[in-house]
Amino acid sequence: TVYFLDQDTFKIARSFPSSGLGYCWHNAVDQANQRVFALYANRTLGVGSILVFDYHEPSLTLVSPDGGEGWTAGSAHPITWKNTGTIADVKLEYSTNGGAAWTTIAASTPNTLSYDWTLPNVGSLSCLVRISDAANAAVNDTSDAPFTISLPLGQALDNPGLTWETGGA
Repeated sequence: TVYFLDQDTFKIARSFPSSGLGYCWHNAVDQANQRVFALYANRTLGVGSILVFDYHEPSLTLVSPDGGEGWTAGSAHPITWKNTGTIADVKLEYSTNGGAAWTTIAASTPNTLSYDWTLPNVGSLSCLVRISDAANAAVNDTSDAPFTISLPLGQALDNPGLTWETGGA
């Protein structure tokens, strides 16, 4: 079935009975203008309504850390983001090797647009954060560029795995 609304053509994807008196058709989406159309018709009364809703495809945009930050291991910093559409909970992860492997920060936390993160006790120049919809991993965003987590000086000096180079003065 095709309906002509606002000089645009929308294909109604499916219909289902509503209270036995009428039918409600939905899933007519005008993505360019971010609108959803729903048509309700009552067979008995011969009354129909067209409802228009704003529609936003779910998306997440990581705001911070988004690259270039220099943070110290063990310190606390907020992870912040923006979203469109309806996303109830998000998953937060970090990488210390440019995205080759990920460690979970929070498997599912409410979508409050901010999460207070205490950084792990690791040092890396190639850190990233990834945020995703906890119910749909395809909706995600990652830091645009790497950020740095530095070990505190005392901790770095006590780390036998570090190699120090001396330079001439």
